[in-house]
Amino acid sequence: MIDKVKKTILQAGDLLKEQAGNLSGSALERLIDIFEDWAEVFPQLVNYGFSMINFSLSVGLSPGMTIFMRGNTADFDEERIKELLIENTGDKTMLSVLKTIQTTTSLYEKTTLEPCEDIYLKIVIGIPPEIKVTFGELEFL
Repeated sequence: MIDKVKKTILQAGDLLKEQAGNLSGSALERLIDIFEDWAEVFPQLVNYGFSMINFSLSVGLSPGMTIFMRGNTADFDEERIKELLIENTGDKTMLSVLKTIQTTTSLYEKTTLEPCEDIYLKIVIGIPPEIKVTFGELEFL
């Protein structure tokens, strides 16, 4: 499964190369590099306990990929997140995801709302990139 995810993301980059004639060469190459960086992150997130819900590729003036993932909130408590941050020191792409999870978790806990069973990631790779963490029901938009 993990190899499939990585292969799909790399194929998306190849498709983007074919279809994104409107981007300048350097912008397109930078976006392909970003896709390839993320191709390494998503399999790691699966190893950490997230599962892929949805994968989409958009090609146009502002091409990108959107990935939805789901995990069990209990698998990402404060201690585990700290361990993962240490484990991924130097990997700025993975650290951006983990720090967003850490910040969202901390803020959610301060609300004193009832804990949620599921944690969702929405990652949009494009210009600009976006990482969104959601507790509770999945938000598709």
